[in-house]
Amino acid sequence: MIDDLKIKAATAVFEKTSGPVTKRKLATLEANKKYAVVDNDFISENDILGPRKKVKADYTERIASVEKGREGREAFGSNKGKKKKEVPSSSTNKEKARNKPFMMVMSSGAVRGKKRASLKEKQQRLRRHIDKSKRSR
Repeated sequence: MIDDLKIKAATAVFEKTSGPVTKRKLATLEANKKYAVVDNDFISENDILGPRKKVKADYTERIASVEKGREGREAFGSNKGKKKKEVPSSSTNKEKARNKPFMMVMSSGAVRGKKRASLKEKQQRLRRHIDKSKRSR
């Protein structure tokens, strides 16, 4: 009786979310119910062994499961970098560099070269940057 109520609640949750965790929980509840000891004179092999792992689904069942998971989705694949742009395009190198690990950047040749540069070289680089930005306006 309690197992039936648990299975009923689990199926209601599975219909709403249909995730792998809820699916697994529902399968174990059904397996436990299937192998529950009934007041009989004979004990079956399943009563001794207990719930077994679900056998692998065949191809058609896997495809049906995939199709069910795809319902209600508009697209497949990543939308990374495309959400906030007026023209859809992939993410820029600048966006990718923002997420790069700091220690990886620290050991790069470009950063180490900037650290070792003399004051004169730093001033020249800054002057070139300012001139270039003025020209590009």
